[in-house]
Amino acid sequence: MIGDDEFAPAPRPFVRDRIVVLGRTQAGKTTYMVRLYHELYTKPQPYLSMIAASGATHLQLMGHYEKMASGKAMFTTVAQDYFDCNLEYNKMNIPLAMFDYSGEEFTQAFVHGERQTENSIRLREHIDHACGVILLIDPQVAASRRGQTREEDVFGLHSAVAEIRSAPGGRSVPIAIVLTKCDLHERLIKEFGGTAGFCKEHLHWINRTAESNYRTFPCSAIRTSRLGLPDLSLPPENVVEPLKWILDRISEINGKVREDEEETTRRETVKRAVEMARAAIHPLPTRAKVKIARSILQALPSADSSDPLVQETSAEIDSAEQEFNEQRDSRNTRNWLLFSVFAVPVSIVLVLIIRALAR
Repeated sequence: MIGDDEFAPAPRPFVRDRIVVLGRTQAGKTTYMVRLYHELYTKPQPYLSMIAASGATHLQLMGHYEKMASGKAMFTTVAQDYFDCNLEYNKMNIPLAMFDYSGEEFTQAFVHGERQTENSIRLREHIDHACGVILLIDPQVAASRRGQTREEDVFGLHSAVAEIRSAPGGRSVPIAIVLTKCDLHERLIKEFGGTAGFCKEHLHWINRTAESNYRTFPCSAIRTSRLGLPDLSLPPENVVEPLKWILDRISEINGKVREDEEETTRRETVKRAVEMARAAIHPLPTRAKVKIARSILQALPSADSSDPLVQETSAEIDSAEQEFNEQRDSRNTRNWLLFSVFAVPVSIVLVLIIRALAR
């Protein structure tokens, strides 16, 4: 009897296909993502531009930007926002999905460990399929010496990065550590000698958890004027750069994967050609078989001629040809000797017959 599980759909291949924005409450996720979209949509760069995949998404992002422009920059994400965009990167079209979660969802998933809630499951699924992560951190919270907010930040972010790295293929995922609101916290960061010193003092867990393939960026999505007011006419600092760095790293990783795949394909092609060439000359080589074996190897790209397996097989073909020539010469010598053995008596008999007839 056939069980119901035999009709279950085949599991889909694991694919890392999205960029995820993570951060705690008031870390500046929505502000950062809205400014990022506005910059790449209204000021496309030669190598990088972005446009929403739908009018609804575009209106949502631009609506947020208008709120920021009117001085309502501080708003809180109360539910999951999904921004589906098309990214043109180095003349390649790349679908870009960005996920903005409320800080509360982040706290539930990575601080309180509520793994079975719908939001936690959805958030972890996105993280497990992330090809790049932008991690937003408020320097003021990170630098505070005590308090529940700071401890939740440290523990939650540490847990999130650890989960990213432990997922399949997670060690190669580029993580951009973005210190937000740096125009407001410039003096604080300078106290520690800059971004590197600040991270070493207050975010030391990054080195041992992220291990490698990460980079830290000081960022100001909205800069303040001399009067201390938000001014969107001022260019943002390091809003596009974290995304560009992630895309560059993904491009490098994909390039390495393609190289590995091409090398695997090349090796398989060489292996099949070698097997066919060896089969042609065994067990008994002939002139025709040797010719076929050579033609199989000659059909490979010239770059493969230096492959050790090809050279070894070529030497086997040479040896087989030499063996064939030696066997041929041996047969010719043997046949000549046999001819000589029988030719002499026959010649004598013929001479005697001729003489007898001549009488």
